[in-house]
Amino acid sequence: MIDVQIQLPTGEVRRVREVAPVQGRRAAERYEQQIRARLLLGTDEDARESEVHHDSHPTPTISPTPQPTLTPAATIPTAPRGAPRSTRRATATATPTPSASPMLTPTLAEFAPRFLEHHRAKGNKPGELRAKDQILTDHLIPAFGALPLDRITARLIDAYKVDKQRPTADTPRLQPKRIRHDRPRKTTRGRAGLAPHTVNNHLTILRSLLHLAARWEMIVRVPAFEMVREDVHDPEFLSFDEARRMVTAAEPGWRIFFITAIGTGLRISELRALRWQDIDLERARIRVARTLTRTGFDVPKSRRPRTVKLGGDVVAALQQHPRHPASELVLAREDGEPLTMAQIRGAVERTAKAASIGRPIRPGLLRHTFASHCVMRGIPLAVVREWLGHAESRMTERYAHLAPEVRSSFVDRLAGPPIGEPATGSRGNGQGDQPESRGNIGATARPQNGKTLPRGS
Repeated sequence: MIDVQIQLPTGEVRRVREVAPVQGRRAAERYEQQIRARLLLGTDEDARESEVHHDSHPTPTISPTPQPTLTPAATIPTAPRGAPRSTRRATATATPTPSASPMLTPTLAEFAPRFLEHHRAKGNKPGELRAKDQILTDHLIPAFGALPLDRITARLIDAYKVDKQRPTADTPRLQPKRIRHDRPRKTTRGRAGLAPHTVNNHLTILRSLLHLAARWEMIVRVPAFEMVREDVHDPEFLSFDEARRMVTAAEPGWRIFFITAIGTGLRISELRALRWQDIDLERARIRVARTLTRTGFDVPKSRRPRTVKLGGDVVAALQQHPRHPASELVLAREDGEPLTMAQIRGAVERTAKAASIGRPIRPGLLRHTFASHCVMRGIPLAVVREWLGHAESRMTERYAHLAPEVRSSFVDRLAGPPIGEPATGSRGNGQGDQPESRGNIGATARPQNGKTLPRGS
């Protein structure tokens, strides 16, 4: 016997109680799972009654090809309503007849729209939904789209990880009509495999989709699989001298952008949406209350406003920056509209070249610079996390690292007196080595050992 009872999001309760038309416990559990999936998908109009028979389908056979061919389903004869229990039981155990009806367990391609709709209802931003949709459409559906969700195994997922990281080989192009034997044959350049971080983004979406299907009781369990191992790299950032050179080399109309970006750590989308009413110059702080996305203005990524303190150089630059007569934005174009990403990327590239920065610089590097400079000046991680608007502390730890030259300065302190002997002129509590507070961009400080290091080191 199977007894399935579920409550739909509308509040309606549906129940199916009948004799399983299969033999064996595992087969009965699979049949019950299929009935539950049909109820959730709303494909069974007769599921509102307490004792109704449904179509049952055997386990599909999957070919080893990337796009498997599914076998047709089977339909079990159903007894008319009101028939005696013995008649219904005999009808349920009859031999099923072939049918071309769809499979009960949805495939990944069939479940993907419901997965996206669920996350849209949860409040995912348009950018997050667009990223999920792109990963599903371009990668997961071509690989697993024809498979029922309960047929996506750990073995197939491991094969997917290997395939996505494998570079594609060079392939010869079609020969032109006139063949020049003295020239080498042209080829199409192959593509490098996806980075481990990119593959892990795909696996995160797949795992979330399978967990949602399991929570809705469409599948029994989620296959256990591991993420791809990623190499840990410290985020790049500008040194104090490079930051000062970037601000000095910036074009007059863009200097306020670099001062604000390096001095506040705001995301580029938050800088584009910054308004004068969000800035309190008297108290030297900014209230980050909105961001600018492709679909328009929205709440920040953390979904709550935050306050960022301003240094003296940022306050002075904002006081001297003229306001646009037709726009409330702090950083606006000549027509008063927000800056575009293309304009920002071009300005960063031009400024980095003018400042003789010998490596590629992207706009996000300015936020890394702010976080790194804060930690190098001794600001606690909890405060840096609040200023950056991170929901998890591990994100702050990724940004909050020390520069190599600051680490090397700590080694000099190991060359002190032997353990147990007090240092000459030392108070024993490190007084004199306390980091200084935030100051101007690119400022330096002189520690006790007499070496000139970045301020606060």
